[in-house]
Amino acid sequence: MKLWAHRGCSQRYPENTLIAFEKAAQLQGLAGIELDIQLTKDGQIVVIHDEKVDRTTDGSGWVRDYTLAELKRLKIDAGCYPHQVIPTMEEVFELLEERLKAGAESGTGAGAESGTEAGAAAGTAAGTAGGRPGKNPRRTPDGTSGPRSRCSHTRSRPRGR
Repeated sequence: MKLWAHRGCSQRYPENTLIAFEKAAQLQGLAGIELDIQLTKDGQIVVIHDEKVDRTTDGSGWVRDYTLAELKRLKIDAGCYPHQVIPTMEEVFELLEERLKAGAESGTGAGAESGTEAGAAAGTAAGTAGGRPGKNPRRTPDGTSGPRSRCSHTRSRPRGR
C-alpha cells in the first residue's frame, strides 16, 4: 500500500504550503506528496489548488490575474505556525531537494512528467498526470488512486470543484 500526502500534511497545516510539505516529507513510509499548480499572470508556476485565491488567502480573485510578486503579498492563515505564502514550484522543489535527489540517485523514481499538476514525491521524483490547472485526476504516477496519509484531509464537498 502506498501512502500519499494530499496537498502536503494538509489536515494539520495549511494545504499546499511549505510547512505542509516539510511536515509531510518527514513522515516515514510516505510514497509521495500530491500538490496542485496554477500559472500566474507573469507565467510563474505557483502551488495552489483553487483557481481563485479567496478560500486559502486573505485576497480575492483569479490566480491568473496576479503576478508572482502580488501573490507573495497575500497571507495564508497558518494559526500558530510561521507566516505562510503561496509557494512557487521552485520553492517546493528546493525544500524537498534532498529527498528528491535521494530517490533519483537510488533509481527508485522516474523523471518528473510535464503537466499542470505535479506530484512532488517524498523519496521519489515522480509527477502525476495532469489536466487543466486545478483539475486533479486524483491518480498517483502508477495510475492508481492510492490511499492518502494521516495528513490528508477528507472532503466534505463533491469532487470537480
